[in-house]
Amino acid sequence: MTLKQLARIKELIRACRRGAGNLRHRDLASIATALGRRRSKQRTTEPTFESTVFDTNVITIPDHSKGMKKWTALSILDQLEEDVFRWEAKMKREQKGRSSGNGYENGEDNDYED
Repeated sequence: MTLKQLARIKELIRACRRGAGNLRHRDLASIATALGRRRSKQRTTEPTFESTVFDTNVITIPDHSKGMKKWTALSILDQLEEDVFRWEAKMKREQKGRSSGNGYENGEDNDYED
């Protein structure tokens, strides 16, 4: 995952929020897979997506013939947005780990206030 990919996913989530009353399963499922989620083969009653990167709850995305209800779609988008925040935090930790050559043993910036 790169920052450019995350920015694109954020834009997709924003676009889905604007059209939340007319979303289909495939719209949200594509965002879930882009965030590193896979459809669970163990749960067969409703399509659920498990994260392959993070240890989080599964997301159930209903697959009905009509579009899903607005509040259901918004709730799923909230959960997908939490994945975006997890990715950003992970990337910051990795970036901080790569740039830890600041002279301190523990790799943290020790900014002391006077």
